[in-house]
Amino acid sequence: MRKCAFFLLFFYASRALALTGQITVLEAPLFLKPDEKSKILQYMRRGDSVYIHKQEIFKDKFEEENFLQSNNIEPDLNQDSFIGDKDLYFPDSESLFLKTLTTDKQEAYVLKEHVFLIYKDKRELSQKPLEYDHTDYRINEPLPKDYPFITDQGYRGITQFSFGIPNFSAYNYTEKVIDTEYNLLKEINFIWSKAEEVDFRKRFFFGLMTGIH
Repeated sequence: MRKCAFFLLFFYASRALALTGQITVLEAPLFLKPDEKSKILQYMRRGDSVYIHKQEIFKDKFEEENFLQSNNIEPDLNQDSFIGDKDLYFPDSESLFLKTLTTDKQEAYVLKEHVFLIYKDKRELSQKPLEYDHTDYRINEPLPKDYPFITDQGYRGITQFSFGIPNFSAYNYTEKVIDTEYNLLKEINFIWSKAEEVDFRKRFFFGLMTGIH
């Protein structure tokens, strides 16, 4: 029983080392590297909770006091229990990404603009949500009538193709015609037009007509 209680205490304490964030976009990709062109490991949906590396919000309290480390004091090895490796992680304040974990505990990176950090203090008021969710691919409702089939009305098109031998009489020249040739005539015409709104009876069309003879 004591072992079980110790395990639960250690489990919740290790989770407390990391900051919690909430996804604010429809689908937030988790990247393998802090680069939008890198491999996407997983997608998180709006409302999902993600754990952010504790170093993302770490602030050295001695940073502004020019604190000097004594030669007689050696710092302990900072092994990150959240990520599980021995390499120190120092985030770039100008980076667009936050270090996190996938559901299978693999290191990943998520865009800062896709996460709302749960500080549980006044720092939450300084966060501004995105005005436009570029991951939301859904069409605004109500959907158009006959969606997804869009039927445009008021258009008319005509295509004509003809061929044959010309039927004409030669001009009555003053001299005798030496040679007359009857080639096969070929012709194609195309018409595309649209009814104008001023004519509710759909009798007046305006468009393009072209042909080759």
